[in-house]
Amino acid sequence: MTHLEGSTEIDAPRWSVWSVITDPSYLPKLYLDAITVELDPPGPIRLGQKCRILGKVGSMRVEVPIQFSRVEPEACLAHKSVPGGVFRTWDQTVSLKAVGLRTAAKAEFEYELSPEYSSKVADVQTWQRVVADNLLGYLPRVKEICELLSLPR
Repeated sequence: MTHLEGSTEIDAPRWSVWSVITDPSYLPKLYLDAITVELDPPGPIRLGQKCRILGKVGSMRVEVPIQFSRVEPEACLAHKSVPGGVFRTWDQTVSLKAVGLRTAAKAEFEYELSPEYSSKVADVQTWQRVVADNLLGYLPRVKEICELLSLPR
């Protein structure tokens, strides 16, 4: 199993960061290899809700079915994989902490490629690097979106 983590400080209040990471329309912007995201039931992210992410890793089409396992408003968002996708396991936890008017954000990922997919991957090392780059880019993309300046009126 691969474990990755990252942290950053975001020049935005915690409520603003929370609104980005829990808005389903941002998911394809936060995971660049995600193509579409379907929530069941549709709507804002909530505890127990399932999500199906269709994406790509290199030239391979992948499916990542997850379920939100922890939703603590403005503090913690976590999900775990459910059977049937490219990963045997994929767990993600994002923690937020207020630091004045800024937000300290930490993301942890643990994942393992499903045996059904590992036989289809020609170069597992390259595949792992592509996945890691995508996941490690999550927090920098959250930061970038949250720190965008509003257009003058």
